[in-house]
Amino acid sequence: MTTLCAVCGNDSEGGTYEVSPGVVIPVCFNCYAIGEEPPLVAYLIEHYNGKGVLMSKKKITDADFPIAIPTEIAICPICGANLYVQQIDCCWEDNGKIMEEGIVFGCSTEPQMQAEGWWPWHWKHYGTPYVDWMPLYHPITKWFNANYRYSSEEKKNEQKG
Repeated sequence: MTTLCAVCGNDSEGGTYEVSPGVVIPVCFNCYAIGEEPPLVAYLIEHYNGKGVLMSKKKITDADFPIAIPTEIAICPICGANLYVQQIDCCWEDNGKIMEEGIVFGCSTEPQMQAEGWWPWHWKHYGTPYVDWMPLYHPITKWFNANYRYSSEEKKNEQKG
């Protein structure tokens, strides 16, 4: 039976890491080697509940979007409607964590781009994006990373090529 690495989800190949005294988790040799101390320890502290049990995160791909953002995290700063994550545009780490500049989210009231009324809606909603929308990136990204792990082989291959 294969034991999966707690950091990247690949075969741990028998590698382990002691999270705290007596609590050992499976970690592949690649993650152990590149994550010595600060990055790996920070990841484990962030994602483990101190008992060696990985907090659940749903692995998602491009096919899972859009994803509704809970209203306790954020609502549209213009009209108060629900928000949703539209896509991950760029800027994710190998462990599926998204950086703020990589998440694309929008208002649930947005009409189709070809529909009459889209331009007035767009200007009303995005007239001052740095004032209205930028403050939402941090809480939305924090919520997303706490609940989801993003994986897109296509996008990884695009970034390499």
